Amino acid sequence: MTENRAYVQNLAQEYIKAGQPTAWFEQLYSQANHDSTAIPWADMKPNHNLIQWLDNQNIQGQGKYPALMQRQFWLLI
Repeated sequence: MTENRAYVQNLAQEYIKAGQPTAWFEQLYSQANHDSTAIPWADMKPNHNLIQWLDNQNIQGQGKYPALMQRQFWLLI
C-alpha cells in the first residue's frame, strides 16, 4: 500500500468514527489543491482488490461496460 493510500484510509476512518462517513472527500480534494497525484484513485489504474475479486468470480467483461456506469452515463447526457 502506498503512503498516500494509507493516509486516505486513515482520513476516512477518522471521519467515519466522527459520524461523517463522506466528509473526508471534501478534505482530501481540498488538500489536493488540483494535484491529481494526491488522489489515489486518480492514477487511472484499476483497483487491485477489484481485479482480484473479478478474477476470483471469473467475471469476463472485456469490451463491455458495467451496467451502473452505463446508467450513470445516460443520466449525464
